[in-house]
Amino acid sequence: MQGLVVRYGRLVAVRGVSLTMASGETHVILGRNGAGKSSVLGAIAGLARPAEGRIRWHGEDITAWPAHRRVAAGIALVPEGRGVFVTLTVAENLRLGGFGLPAATRRERVEEALALFPFLRERLAAPAGTLSGGQQQMLGVARALIGRPRLLVLDEPSLGLAPVIVDEFYGQLARLRERGVTILLVEQHVERALRLADVAHVLNLGELVVSGTPDEVARDPRLEIAYLGVKP
Repeated sequence: MQGLVVRYGRLVAVRGVSLTMASGETHVILGRNGAGKSSVLGAIAGLARPAEGRIRWHGEDITAWPAHRRVAAGIALVPEGRGVFVTLTVAENLRLGGFGLPAATRRERVEEALALFPFLRERLAAPAGTLSGGQQQMLGVARALIGRPRLLVLDEPSLGLAPVIVDEFYGQLARLRERGVTILLVEQHVERALRLADVAHVLNLGELVVSGTPDEVARDPRLEIAYLGVKP
């Protein structure tokens, strides 16, 4: 993306953000609440229309594409709050991830997801709302993976999860990273996210204030400024 600006009425949530990802990389966007992180993800996924700037996907300008076209092109968003259908069963949620695929292909993709998240197999007939928060989060990721996304976008995936569940969830993300899945992650667990990422970015009041390797960003005083609102 280049020069991304997102507005909600007169409120400017994102101010001229530029970001480039290579295939297979994991990027994390850090910053306190209200920094504009979710608005960046929404613009990438087609849920927020940029007021300015361009978004390019494998060389093609997708700025005006609707969300469903981006999904078909390989961009999958797992939203904050898990986004599973709690009254549907686990199996039904997974099948929705393959909506539009031939039945045989959808069954094959569901099996692949169950191999990655084997605990889901034991709960296929259970309503998704009966799963724990961490299990629902993993179900959301499993459902997204059925479409074989080229980019997996996750918004605050560890929000509200117990530390032991966060450990398990990040273990799954590390395995996806090893498989070559490109991941863009917004996260409040700074240390955990930096351990996973190849590249880190820090947003403050809608502006991208620092980008670099996890080690570089962890040492940069602008990370603390972004979270604590203090000045050097």
